Amino acid sequence: MFSNLVADGSMTALGVTDPRRWGTEGWPEEALPYVAYGLVAAATLERLDRGS
Repeated sequence: MFSNLVADGSMTALGVTDPRRWGTEGWPEEALPYVAYGLVAAATLERLDRGS
């Protein structure tokens, strides 16, 4: 969670993005990459755990 804060905070500070202007449609679009990353990370960890 802290890494997301750092990444999003620095992008906002640089003017690349502004979460306050995303609107209702923008939040789900922003969440999809995080959900995909979480699913891939969980599957990878589970597979690595089975191999040990």
